[in-house]
Amino acid sequence: MTNTIQESSAHPIKYEVINKLPEKQLLTLQNTDAQNPIQLRVDPITDYTALTFTILTSIIVSGITAAVTILLIRMTNNKLAQSQANLQKQMLEHQAELKRNEVKAQNRQEWINKVRKLFVTYFNHSESFPMLLQRNFSVRHAYNRKVINYVEHNKMALEYQNYKSELRRLILEVDITLSATDTIDREISNLVHSFYEKFKSLTDLLEEELKSEYIHLDISITTKDIENKILSKEMNDINIEILNKIKILLKSEWEKVKRFD
Repeated sequence: MTNTIQESSAHPIKYEVINKLPEKQLLTLQNTDAQNPIQLRVDPITDYTALTFTILTSIIVSGITAAVTILLIRMTNNKLAQSQANLQKQMLEHQAELKRNEVKAQNRQEWINKVRKLFVTYFNHSESFPMLLQRNFSVRHAYNRKVINYVEHNKMALEYQNYKSELRRLILEVDITLSATDTIDREISNLVHSFYEKFKSLTDLLEEELKSEYIHLDISITTKDIENKILSKEMNDINIEILNKIKILLKSEWEKVKRFD
């Protein structure tokens, strides 16, 4: 369809509508008169409702996208922070555990050294009792026979009391050093107490010998006499058993040190 647009000039402009589209859409014109080009001014009709809806939709979508992005970032950061916190906590706990094990191992090693030193002292002291009892018996025997004066007698009596006091002190130290609950520790402590009870029994036997007619006989007292008459083999057996149990105890504790147990 060809139409004519009448301008102010004498020459009309011919045009043809190629596609007729509804309002608010695209209109295409084709100039059929090459000598007179079309000059067309279009005043567009704006659909503000659609524009507003489009803008609001864009804003909402952008807001949702931004919110989701921020939420994801925060969640990721929180997970990362929590992961780092957990890792740091585990590292601190591991370091603390290593430190505790190191301190325990050091304390156990010090305890082993203390027990070893304590029982070296105990054995040196306890196993000297035969010679002590022999001297004590001989001095008191000589004093009763008026062979020596009270100075020598008192000196021997003091040595005997010192020995007995030191033995009691060692027994007490053994008792408080060893565990109050571990089986082998209690067995060792009980054996040490048994040794002391045997020692007191032997000293009582010595007192009986001194009060008997034996003191009036002019014979010498030898170590063999003391062993045969007074000393009991049970005391030596007790110390042997203590020594064996101490070896077992120290070996067990040393294994714990090596394992950081």
